[in-house]
Amino acid sequence: MNWKKALIFALLVTLGGQTLDIIAHLAAGTIVHIPYVTAKTMVIASSLFLLTWWAGANWKHGIVMVLIASSLFYMYYLFAEPTLDRAVFTLDEQFKWVFIHWVAIYFPYLLGLGIADKAGLRPAPYSKKIFYYAAMISGVLAVVFLLGLDFMEETRITLGLRFNDRVLVGTLAAVVAVAAGYRLALFNKIAQEQ
Repeated sequence: MNWKKALIFALLVTLGGQTLDIIAHLAAGTIVHIPYVTAKTMVIASSLFLLTWWAGANWKHGIVMVLIASSLFYMYYLFAEPTLDRAVFTLDEQFKWVFIHWVAIYFPYLLGLGIADKAGLRPAPYSKKIFYYAAMISGVLAVVFLLGLDFMEETRITLGLRFNDRVLVGTLAAVVAVAAGYRLALFNKIAQEQ
């Protein structure tokens, strides 16, 4: 798939999903916090972009891709330092919100598939080696940024980033690792389809 088409598709699906998500937050009485929504949008849009670009798009992939995107944001949420007093402000800290996010994103994903050019939704033809290296390097970076946070704090290695910035960088590295791993898992099947 052309990266420009994948980017447009991912952004449209993410914006539609975020709109539904904000409506769900308001209906549930949970707070809509702009920095939180911004991080969510970045993680979900980058997940959908890489997964769509590298693996293509169809309703079957969408089920898994949207679950991956929702789960990766939940991972960000677990590692991030709260920016609001959660005793006062109710956020979507329960795991049930992964499913709610999945529904809110999958619906626009299906709508996007319905109006997209089917020929343009095929995966990009890249070497298996590229995805292997992308998965390995990004996986290491994700571990360093997410699990090495205490070590970085103790040794005062800041990299010029605040705590949640490092969490976002680590989550985005995990996005690349998971997207590359997903493509590797589908590599033989995709090669046969092309």
